Amino acid sequence: MDTAHDSGEAVPFSQSVPWLVRFDGSWWVVYERGWLRITDELTATDIDQRATQLPEADTPNAARQS
Repeated sequence: MDTAHDSGEAVPFSQSVPWLVRFDGSWWVVYERGWLRITDELTATDIDQRATQLPEADTPNAARQS
């Protein structure tokens, strides 16, 4: 995971949450001196849904439209 993270293959959840990344079809969390893969399907699905909402929230006009 360190190699994937350092090479940019692991994609961060967002700029403000760099400790949560997507790699090889799974979400991973930085933990102490390593990485933990999120294996709970409901949690992974929830993170996927939130990840799709982030680009909408990051657009300059998103606050005005809601």
